[in-house]
Amino acid sequence: MSISVKKIAILFLLTEFFLIFIDSYLVYAAKANSSQSHWSYQGNFGPTTWGKTNNDFKICYIGKKQSPIDIQIKDINKSKNLSSLKFYSFNNSLNILNNGHTIQVNFKKGNKLFVENMSYDLLQLHFHHPSEHEINGKRSDMEIHLVYKNMEGNFAVVAIMVNKGEKNSLLSDLFDNFPSTENTNQTLENIKINPIDFLPQDRNYYKYIGSLTTPPCSENVTWYILQNSIEISSNQLQNFTKIFKMNARPPQALNNRSIQEKI
Repeated sequence: MSISVKKIAILFLLTEFFLIFIDSYLVYAAKANSSQSHWSYQGNFGPTTWGKTNNDFKICYIGKKQSPIDIQIKDINKSKNLSSLKFYSFNNSLNILNNGHTIQVNFKKGNKLFVENMSYDLLQLHFHHPSEHEINGKRSDMEIHLVYKNMEGNFAVVAIMVNKGEKNSLLSDLFDNFPSTENTNQTLENIKINPIDFLPQDRNYYKYIGSLTTPPCSENVTWYILQNSIEISSNQLQNFTKIFKMNARPPQALNNRSIQEKI
């Protein structure tokens, strides 16, 4: 009888050991999967690792139409035939998110971009410091991306270069309410934002076909980079940089892509 009790005890211990092993493995696997999905702008998960550690991001590494790029003016094809950017926008309550990579402002459906006989809906705008795109090898202090998407699932991104200068009163409410805590999302009903109020008056642009500048780096983006920049004050810029010191992907290879200039 005592032998049976010992066998039962041993079986119980083996079962407990097995369960502990399985539980530990699942925790390890979850952490491993989480680390593979994680990405950043510096360190072990920086841009040079995107696509190497997660198969879902592989286009970041093997893609041939990646963004951003260095726009060399001497290589641009000038055109008077490119479509103008036509915006339809209205005042939106400020819905602002710190997603851990940038500050993002979300918009209600109905804010639109019309260009090249296509209609796109504005999803969100966000910020990069310094600018991701370079002009003749030079970066601006910041870059704003207005991210639009059409019914086919393709993106149009309007990029605005931002440099230090005079205080930008049109952006004051936005820059004064950046949430410093990661994964904080808040809607400020009393603050209204119209996404085209702070665009430069002259909206000629550089155009090329590229990708999202963050994982998964999908290559279904038409870029419209405004030639004229806007200004913000040093204090306004600091409101962003004290949260995100650097959140810009380096320029990627052009790979014989054409860059056009709307004149």
